[in-house]
This record gives sequence, structure tokens and C-alpha cells, in this order.
Amino acid sequence: MLELLDARDPAIRDRLEAGPVAELGTWSDLEIAYIDFAAQSPDCTIAGAYVDTIEPPRIGIVPGTFSRREAFTALHELGHHLQRTQIELAEDLPGQPDRGRQLEEMTSDAFAAAILIPPALATEHLGGSTPTAAQVARLWRAGQASRAAVCVRAVQNLASPGHVVLLDADGVIVFSASYADYPLRRGLDESQTEIVRAVRTSNAGLVSRKTSWLYANDVPGQEMYAQVTRLGDYFVVVSVVDGAPWERIALSAPKSAYYKEWHSCVNCGHVMRTYGAEICPTCGDPKCGECGRCACPSRVSERTCRNCFTIKPAQLFKGDSEVCRECLS
Repeated sequence: MLELLDARDPAIRDRLEAGPVAELGTWSDLEIAYIDFAAQSPDCTIAGAYVDTIEPPRIGIVPGTFSRREAFTALHELGHHLQRTQIELAEDLPGQPDRGRQLEEMTSDAFAAAILIPPALATEHLGGSTPTAAQVARLWRAGQASRAAVCVRAVQNLASPGHVVLLDADGVIVFSASYADYPLRRGLDESQTEIVRAVRTSNAGLVSRKTSWLYANDVPGQEMYAQVTRLGDYFVVVSVVDGAPWERIALSAPKSAYYKEWHSCVNCGHVMRTYGAEICPTCGDPKCGECGRCACPSRVSERTCRNCFTIKPAQLFKGDSEVCRECLS
């Protein structure tokens, strides 16, 4: 995605870092506008929306008090635009087990963070491995990136599966970035988890606990080592399954979850046992052992080629052709 920007104009990255909303306002192939809170995308990790059913496509930003948040939102939605309009990126999405939702969200987050947080600044404050919550807070104070951008950049340093989570004062997830584990959805109430209960009853600047996050299906996940500190009016939590730098010994302790015994795939009809199956954190369905998909809808427009009978992104067809470009060539 960054290479596509560089190919368009080598100076775009610098302009986007300085003022993404203003820069995107000059693009003729993209529209940017402020939208109402109710118009934000329910699938997105941030307060924004990307609409590709109009011409030109539109990036929508829910206006906020802080320009940092608007900058991250604009760049995140630009990430969606690049992935859905560039063939070399769009063709990777439909083949994912969840039709590309998780891949698209995570890469849009990483793309925005990469522009807003220079590598030298991240290395200076986060080091080269799993950071503490205090290090994440220092990175936020040192730069101009939003809290969400800092969480995304910090999760890239995790040396074991885990999350960097931003919580409001009530313990509700405002934003979360994940590495090698099911994502935690925005809006989940984590007020009854061990780490949130501990920080809300403590006057310490840093609080460490073992904790289990509650996922979209209200089932507690694997127990993790967690550390939390304040980030302005919010809390930031770093949680990992092992290797926590704030613990003298941090060995992993797997914890299984319980789901109904049988499930029928909505895509191919395959009936499977759910014991040990991977559960989609968004729709709550087990990922099918036959086709690899859950109940999440496709993230890009698709079409079936009548020559090779393969479902492919619509961008791989010329105009209204029913035969894909690969078969035509």
C-alpha cells in the first residue's frame, strides 16, 4: 500500500503525515467528507466509513475534538480505498476465511500508523520487543499520532499473541489492535475483566494482572498477562500470552472456550463439530473445516467467471464481461 502511494507521488507520504484530511481533499478520484456518528461503518475499527458504491468513492469521518483522531481515521479509510480499488490488493481479500474483513481492517490500521509514526520515534520509545503500557503511553505523548495509531504501532512489537487495547473510563473498548489472536471488537464491555477491575480500584500509575478478555460471543478467551496505565482520559492495556516484560516469569497458560457442539456452514452447508474450531470474533460462527469461511459477507464485489467457474473480485473482469481477464488472455 505504501509502495502504491510512492508510485503515485514520492512526496505524498510527507503530505499525508502533515495533514491527511487536507491532502485527500485535493484528490480527484476520491471524496472526503464529515459524517454523522450514526453513519459510521459498523464493521470498522474506527469512527469513519468508506463508501465504494458511488463515483468517486467517499471517505467519511465522524468529526471529533482531536485532529489526531481525524488524521488516523482518514488514513485508515484510505487504506480501505487502496485495498478495494487496486487489483493487486483486492484479489487477496476474497480468498481469506472471513472474506478479507480481518486482513483489510488490520492492514488499514497498520498503513495509517506507518504514516503517522516514523520508525525512529517508535524504536526510541517502544524498543524492539513487547512494550510495557508505560512505553506505549510515552510514545503517545512524544508524537502527534492518535491513541489508536499508537496502539497499532505497539502491537507490531508483540513477541507473542496478544492485544493492545484502548478502554474508556467505564471499561468499554474504544479501539483494539491484535497480534496472532482473535481481534477484540470495538464496543465490548470489559468492565468485569480482572485487569479493568484492578485499575479502577487502584491509585497506582501502572497495574499488572493476569486477565481473560471477553470476546464478541461473551466467552472469555485465553488467560493473558496484562499491564494497564492511563492514556489521557482513557486506559491503555498491553496483554500477551507469554514473555511479558513486566513479569519475572511469564509462561503461557492456554484456556479453552465452549461453544455449541454442531454447526452448519452458511456457505457450503458442511456440518461440523465445533470443538477445537476457530471462531470468528465478528459473526461468532466457527470457521468451516471444508471451505474455511465463516458467516461474514464478502468485503469486495465478486463475480463468477463462466469460463473457469471461479469466484473472483469484480476488478478482475473487464467491464460487464462474464469472463475474467486471466481467461481472456
